[in-house]
Amino acid sequence: MPEVTTVDTPIVIFISSRQKEFEQARRKLKEAIETLKIFNRLPMKAELVERRGGSRLRRDIMTALDASTIYVGIFGNEYSETTLWEFQQAMRRGLVPLVFDVIPSKGSQNKRDERVRKFLDEARASGIRTVAIVGLPSRPSGWVSLDPRYRKLIDPVMARIINEIAEMVRQNLEIRKKLLATE
Repeated sequence: MPEVTTVDTPIVIFISSRQKEFEQARRKLKEAIETLKIFNRLPMKAELVERRGGSRLRRDIMTALDASTIYVGIFGNEYSETTLWEFQQAMRRGLVPLVFDVIPSKGSQNKRDERVRKFLDEARASGIRTVAIVGLPSRPSGWVSLDPRYRKLIDPVMARIINEIAEMVRQNLEIRKKLLATE
């Protein structure tokens, strides 16, 4: 049996959201992504571009997106021009889009900025699948790891990431089969 090697090039996942609305959730998701073990290996890395401003922010976002394969967008009630720009840049680069529509609690959609609602409607209309998550606190107190409600975000995001990776492997196999058939 061949020796199992470490993953030389991890799959990089860019996490995007309104930073203030999901600050702790972003960190918790990054931790979950980077500690997930598949075949006893750590094959993924999460990119968060935080606490920067001006031209440096855009440059850092573009650098992180260039290194990424999957885009995870988390959209809640608050509008963020930067988050929408990140989404547009991710689409231009051909990243796999995973979009999550987080409704902090039942009835709180009335508090949602209309621009967020419009963006999500346009994303759905263009064929991008969005996953709705209801009941996540948008600005919780305390540590995220102590709040089981964060499982409502982490679990579906991780499931979609794993499903997307499996689909990428399947597509790669199909491409390789076609290439071998032409030889």
